Amino acid sequence: MASPRDEQRVRTANEAPLKPLVDAFSVRLPPCSSPSSSASSSPASSPSSSPKSPASTVLVLFPSAALPPNLRVFAFTLVKSNLLNLYLDAQDTGWSDKTKMTELSEPDGRYLIAFNRVVPPLHPSQPPQQAPNEQRQNTPLIITHDQYMPHEHDTPIGYLYYLVCMEDSYDDQDGGMHSDGKAPVIY
Repeated sequence: MASPRDEQRVRTANEAPLKPLVDAFSVRLPPCSSPSSSASSSPASSPSSSPKSPASTVLVLFPSAALPPNLRVFAFTLVKSNLLNLYLDAQDTGWSDKTKMTELSEPDGRYLIAFNRVVPPLHPSQPPQQAPNEQRQNTPLIITHDQYMPHEHDTPIGYLYYLVCMEDSYDDQDGGMHSDGKAPVIY
């Protein structure tokens, strides 16, 4: 049996607005150097290669309900490509596309999606540009989904999914065979 206090903690965590959480991460990203400036000393670069654009990482926090379908598919595809064999090799689990997509669609789940933002030069002979209206050294570490202004060159490169819930709790006193009640868990 879960304690009312623990159940309240889980409800409070799931009902918390995203903005205060994002504000807690008021750390700023360090300025990025242009890949082309460091590429000139790389043996892999050649004089004929075109200049690369500066890139910045944009981290966006989405509640599950506000996650666009293409980003949910991105998360699912990333999980499947990285973990499918581990699931299939495990003796006590298997893989089900439907089950995994259901897990990734939990209403209380939240996603932190990392986007690589590259702004190509307007013309090949011009230097790469900064993203419009952005000074990378002043870019917040994390923004909420409603602050995010998608850019045509944003590419999702990774994500973190988390969920606060109540789950059966087991201990080793009875060999872990029987539930001891419910406990708050963060996935």
